[in-house]
Amino acid sequence: MKHIECCGERTLKDENRITLGPNTYEVDREWLKWPEELPAYTVLNATWASDGLFYAVTGKKEYPVVVFDKDGNYIKTIAAGEFTKTHAIFETKRHTFLITDSRSHVVKEIDPEGNCLRTWGTWNVPSDTGYDTEAWAKMEPLGLKPIETKWNHNPASNAKFQSVVRRGEPFNTPCAMIQAEDGEYFAADGYGNCAVHIFDKDGNLIKSWGEPGSEYGQFRVVHSVLLDKYNRLWVSDRENGRVQCFTRDGELLAVADGNLSRIGNCTADDKYLYIGELDGGITIIDLDTLECAGQAGAPKTFMRTHGICMDTEGNLYTCSNNWNPTNITKFKKVN
Repeated sequence: MKHIECCGERTLKDENRITLGPNTYEVDREWLKWPEELPAYTVLNATWASDGLFYAVTGKKEYPVVVFDKDGNYIKTIAAGEFTKTHAIFETKRHTFLITDSRSHVVKEIDPEGNCLRTWGTWNVPSDTGYDTEAWAKMEPLGLKPIETKWNHNPASNAKFQSVVRRGEPFNTPCAMIQAEDGEYFAADGYGNCAVHIFDKDGNLIKSWGEPGSEYGQFRVVHSVLLDKYNRLWVSDRENGRVQCFTRDGELLAVADGNLSRIGNCTADDKYLYIGELDGGITIIDLDTLECAGQAGAPKTFMRTHGICMDTEGNLYTCSNNWNPTNITKFKKVN
């Protein structure tokens, strides 16, 4: 098992220009133009689709998926009424989208017009993992305290995530789902589970793996999954502040940790894995050497990254789950 130590300097020296390894980016915080009729500016994740459009999931049931053009202009809202809280989005080879609903415990596949094609999971029925959103309210009167983590000092939040005591079936508050080139699906499940689920190309469950905890191979909030060019599966282990790399069957290959905050999401090109950090920053891992190649950003800055994606020109886009009108930041690659 390869240990990838991330130990870069965590300061933001220039809000207009950042460097990640050999790459330099100009920062554009005004790229996305929200229409006046959409009052809240949260985006949890987004993707550039094969039709050249930018699809963003907001977590809002009234406008769960919002579509923009290449210049950041609003086009339309789709799938209204289909979701309670959209959390992540992935485009399949069929130009459909896999969207997780982290409140209703399902994953849906929709077409570009927002029509539901299929559903995984049972609406509003979570699997049995022990997950308890009221865990802190029950612990506090007894003088009990959850384990405080490096980046999360909220006892209610820590108690909730640490209430997961066993792996459950799909799903309990799922976070993301992707599809491999051969048609298999991989799901990150999630806030209320500790599992990676694998489905065959027809959508049938093949296997699940994972368990709660902080040891290597264990998870505390399985927040995202990504397959790289070598067909390795990178799993964001959010509350443990790390990304773990596995074979598609669940064999642990590498762990990236160290000076990382909670992990929001990851994206990749042919050279690097780009790790978006929820508390502020981006870290890149060289996919050939499995070494940390650069870090940028710092906590409590605009680089708070819940979601991250890339366009065909190598520009990065980060999504913040803070409510603000510039919560999508474009990092335009200049070299």
